[in-house]
Amino acid sequence: MKKLSVAYLKNFGTNEILKSKNVLEQKYPNIELELKPFGQQQTIDAVNEGRADIAITNLRDSVVNELFSEKLADISLMILLQAGNFDRGQQTITLADLNKIPDLLAVKTEEEAAELHYHRDILEIKSPFMAVETFNEAALMAESGSGYFIVNEKTAPAFKSQQLQKMFLLNNKNQQIKQDYSLLVKEENSNLDVIKEFGQLLSHELN
Repeated sequence: MKKLSVAYLKNFGTNEILKSKNVLEQKYPNIELELKPFGQQQTIDAVNEGRADIAITNLRDSVVNELFSEKLADISLMILLQAGNFDRGQQTITLADLNKIPDLLAVKTEEEAAELHYHRDILEIKSPFMAVETFNEAALMAESGSGYFIVNEKTAPAFKSQQLQKMFLLNNKNQQIKQDYSLLVKEENSNLDVIKEFGQLLSHELN
């Protein structure tokens, strides 16, 4: 049995990854994919350092010149916040509308600086920031009116509380803000063809 480890960005969720994993393992019974959740930079480090064969991650402004990189999809970002702050029928919200509402970052301590950089410098969010340990904690705080948190469109359905309102996030030009899903692997990986096939399966699930 050949085991291939997949370091995936934990914010992505696993539904589509698990579906693709099952299809690949049925086609190649001698291959098993092991899923490992990480923060964004940790997914890339895991491949570079040989602790994972594959990274499924959001590139942001990372430099990955030494790795094979393939974009799998662009997924819209959504915010979740206490229902009632905005019209219940409202489907979108701009960054400017959120300037005075705290942005809840669900991160471990060692990931906080990287996530703050992503939200503040890449997404250009001007809200005050507040770190929490888990998305469950972020959801509870959002329900109580203490802030909002950001997930992508694929993971948003996991939050089913009627006390939360979900809206697509727009930049200040009224364009949807999206997050890339990309696959990274070392070019010299002996299972590169199978890994690329896994990427194709995952891309199909995401699009």
